[in-house]
Amino acid sequence: MTRRWQHGFYFIDSEEGRWNSGREQHNLGYRPRYKEGYFPVPPTDHYMDLRTEMTLQMAACGLEVECHHHEVATGGQTEIDIRFDTLLQSADNMMKFKYIVRNVAHQYGKTVTFMPKPLLP
Repeated sequence: MTRRWQHGFYFIDSEEGRWNSGREQHNLGYRPRYKEGYFPVPPTDHYMDLRTEMTLQMAACGLEVECHHHEVATGGQTEIDIRFDTLLQSADNMMKFKYIVRNVAHQYGKTVTFMPKPLLP
């Protein structure tokens, strides 16, 4: 019996990725250093406008957004916190949350993943 292994690979790239410092992209000098990405402000936080648009759309759909900010790691990792609720309502809110985040990201020409820490700080 032959054993077949299944593999999956993700190649994550981001304008603000530290590994892109030498490439010809926008904001060459504004990238969060490793382990120093928690709560930076623009222009180092490249995705503030994107997250703001996501949270505005969430609020328009009835979600209560508590905060949003850049995460400690590089490569565009961010956090958006929504208010807790009952179990059923929280499950419904999470589906709305993911739908809105994916669609707004698509409108901006970006892709979103919900993988926990795909890039370590």
